[in-house]
Amino acid sequence: MMARSYTSLINYTNEYIENIHQIEGEKQRIKAELNIAEKIQKSNLPTESIENEKYHIFGYSQPAKEVGGDFYDFFLIDENHLALVIADVSGKGIPAALFMVISKTLIKNNATPGKTPKEILEMVNKQLCENNQASMFVTVWMGILEISTGKITA
Repeated sequence: MMARSYTSLINYTNEYIENIHQIEGEKQRIKAELNIAEKIQKSNLPTESIENEKYHIFGYSQPAKEVGGDFYDFFLIDENHLALVIADVSGKGIPAALFMVISKTLIKNNATPGKTPKEILEMVNKQLCENNQASMFVTVWMGILEISTGKITA
């Protein structure tokens, strides 16, 4: 009886050690995935400032513990219009980072002269909803600065 108990204890201990190895492997995989997501996120944020005699714009993002889909952008639409974007994608990790890249790209591609933020975001929303089987979403604030007047339309 003692031998069976000892054998059972050894088997349980071996299973426990194997479970710990599996958990450690999963933790390493998640850590690697979060590192990739962080690189995706950082590489898609503006690194240069935009300035002239009327304004100087520079952005900085301090990520939380987990990488998500937070992003900002600023870019000239034409010589007199500067787009400003602050956004947050639902979720965390690589899926949020990838959805962030798609969202940011669509916003920039749809921001053409003469369009209002409402028109731009309506088009982006339509494009993001197409085949969005993961039901991810992005919350966006967008403003367009008319440089000559200082007026922002949001």
